[in-house]
Amino acid sequence: MDLQQVIDTLNSLQEAGYIKILNWETRELVITDKLKKDLKLPVEDWIDDYRNLFKGKKPGAMGDRNACVIKMTEFLKRRPDLTPEIILAATNKYITVESAQRWKYLMQADYFISKNQGNTKDGRISKLEAYCDEIDINNISPNNTAFEYDI
Repeated sequence: MDLQQVIDTLNSLQEAGYIKILNWETRELVITDKLKKDLKLPVEDWIDDYRNLFKGKKPGAMGDRNACVIKMTEFLKRRPDLTPEIILAATNKYITVESAQRWKYLMQADYFISKNQGNTKDGRISKLEAYCDEIDINNISPNNTAFEYDI
């Protein structure tokens, strides 16, 4: 890619609202929230990190991988504001809370995402969603999740 192609690409990214070029000479730019929102990692790429949080706590707690993928994909359609980092932090919080009772009442990973419940608006409840709502997104660090990725 030559210099003109790089400049054209950066200009098109800025026009689309994905980046904001601050200074061409010093090569400073800012990635916008629009780009961060559109760079969603496929569920299949991080669902094993999610399931591994349940590993060794209780037999069967990891749940079915396929069910986790399907339910997490549907969950993220309902809640596109959530990121894998928030979900993993919320799950860590849930597992920590349940550890006080030695995981006696720990839900399976797929049921934690959503479970059928007849008396709700869409027939489903999500304990994960409740925990995600409690997470302070400004206080998430790589040390309190098991999720890492490269762009």
